Amino acid sequence: MIKVRHKKIYIMGLIMFLVIALLAACGGDTDDAVSDDTESGETDGTEEAAETEAVGGDLQVAFYQQPPTLDIHMTTSAASYMVGRHIYEGLMALTEDYESVPMLAESVDESDDGLTYTFHLREGVMFHNGKEMTSEDVIASMERWREINSSSDLVFGGSTWEADGDYTVVLTLEKPATGVLESLAAVLQAPVIMPKEVIDEADVTGVQEYIGTGPFKFVEWEQDMHIHLEKFDDYSPVDADPNGFAGKKEALVDNIYFKLVLDASTRLAGITTGEYDVAYALSNDDYDQMASDDHINTYEAASGNAYLIFNKHEPSKFTEPIMRQAVNAALNIDEIMLGGFKNENLFDVDHGFMSKYAKSWYSESGMEHFNQQDLDKAKELLEEAGYDGEEVVLLTDRSHPTIYGMAVVIQEQLAQIGMNVHLESYDWATVSEKRTDPENWDFYVNNVPEVVIPAQLLPLSATWPGWADEEKFVNYHEQIIEAESQEEAQEIWSEMQDYAWSEYVPVVKFGNYYSLDVATDKVEGVTSFQNLMLWNTKKVE
Repeated sequence: MIKVRHKKIYIMGLIMFLVIALLAACGGDTDDAVSDDTESGETDGTEEAAETEAVGGDLQVAFYQQPPTLDIHMTTSAASYMVGRHIYEGLMALTEDYESVPMLAESVDESDDGLTYTFHLREGVMFHNGKEMTSEDVIASMERWREINSSSDLVFGGSTWEADGDYTVVLTLEKPATGVLESLAAVLQAPVIMPKEVIDEADVTGVQEYIGTGPFKFVEWEQDMHIHLEKFDDYSPVDADPNGFAGKKEALVDNIYFKLVLDASTRLAGITTGEYDVAYALSNDDYDQMASDDHINTYEAASGNAYLIFNKHEPSKFTEPIMRQAVNAALNIDEIMLGGFKNENLFDVDHGFMSKYAKSWYSESGMEHFNQQDLDKAKELLEEAGYDGEEVVLLTDRSHPTIYGMAVVIQEQLAQIGMNVHLESYDWATVSEKRTDPENWDFYVNNVPEVVIPAQLLPLSATWPGWADEEKFVNYHEQIIEAESQEEAQEIWSEMQDYAWSEYVPVVKFGNYYSLDVATDKVEGVTSFQNLMLWNTKKVE
C-alpha cells in the first residue's frame, strides 16, 4: 500500500467556499487546527474493487469536538459539516478543483440573461426515511436555507424557487449574480436537501430529525459519547468518478461511530493502540510521531485561514483605520503562524483572503502591506492616532492551542510598539457569544474554513462580528456579485483586496492552515478534501 504520510495536497482553484467560514469562524479549530485535506489514501486493490466491494464492519472514529447540531442549514461549525457530509447532499457539489458540478441535480440549464437556472433532478433518489426526493423537498429546503443564511443574500436576495413538475426546479434571480452554482455547492452552512415534512416540523432550535440522501443515515447521538451513522442500503450513487464531494459514493462499512474524544492526547493514544481506526485533528505537536509511524497514514490539506479580526464599532479602540494599520505594520506573520500551528508542514503564510489555492480568485494585490514587521512605522502610526497606552482587549480561547498560541505571540509583538494588550480568555462558546457585542472586545483571532466565492468570506462581512460595514467596502461586494463576467468580477475583487490591505484593514490575514487527520493501515480508500471523507472507505484485517 502506498503511504500517504508526508504529503500535502494543494487544492487547485480553492475558491472560497461558503462555507466554510466558522464557528465557522472557529468551527474548524480543535486542540490544534482542523484542516481540510486534499490527499487521498491509495489502496492496494484495484479501483473497481474499491468501488464495488462491500466489506462491512464498523469504523471507530476519534472525533475532536461535539457538534452544536447536525442541522447544517443552521450552523457554520466545521464539526457539524464533517459528520453531516456523510448524511446530506445538495443540488451541486464541489470537486477537488473547487468546481461546482451536479449532485442531486442531474443537470442545470442557465438562461442567456443569467436570471433563470433550471435544475433537472435525478429521479429515484431516496431519503433515509424511505421517501423519494422530489421538487417539493428541494423548494422547502432551499427556502429555509435562504431564510437562515444571511450571507447568501448578496447572491440570492429577492430570488424565488418554483417547481415545474416533480423533478424540475426553477431558480429565478432578481438580477444576474456571480457565483450562483458555486454557492449551491457550499460546504459550511450548506444548502443541503431534506424532506419537506422535516423542514415543516423544524423550529428555532433546528430540525427534529436528521434525514438526508447521503450514503450513511443517522441512527443516534449519545451526548458526550458518540454519533452513530449506519450504511444506507437504498443510496443512489452518481455515475461519475469520485472527486472531492462529487461523484460516486459508496458506504463500504456497516457503521461509523464518531466517538467524542475531546482530548488530543487521548485520540493519539487510541489511534496508536488500534482502539480507533481514524482520528480527526491530532495535536500539531504529534505530527512527527504520526508521520514516522509505518502503521499510520496522515492526511494534511488546506482547510482554512487564520485571521486577526478587528472590532470596527464603538467603543472599540480600532474604529479608526490608522489604529488597524499600526497593528498590521507591526506584526511578524511567520512568528504568529508558527506560534499557533507549531510545525511548518501544517501552515503557509499567505495574504490572499481567497487563498493561493483558489486559483480562480487568488490575487497578489495588497501584498506590499502584508507581513511588514516595521516597528518604527507602527509606532509612528500609533502616535498619529493619538494612542496613549489604553488597554485593548484581545479575545481568545486557551482550549484551542492554535488560536491561543497566535494570540500570545500577537500580544508580545504589540508590546514592542507600546500597545497594552490584555488577553481575555474564555471557552470558545463564550468567545462566540461575547464577540457579538462590541462593548466586550477590540480584536480576536479566528480560524475560518475555506469558502467558494468572496461573498462568503465571513471576516469581510458586514454582519460578522468585526462588522466590515463601511459603505465603500460593502459596495465592492455588490459590484463583484453584479459583474457582467467572471473576468470583471476578478478585477473588482483584486481592487477590493488592495483597498482592504492598504487603507481599510478590517482584518489581518495570517495564512492557510492544514489538518492533521490520521487513519491506521487497516483503513483503505480514505480520501480527504476539507478533512476526511469516509465513503468509499473500507476496513481490512
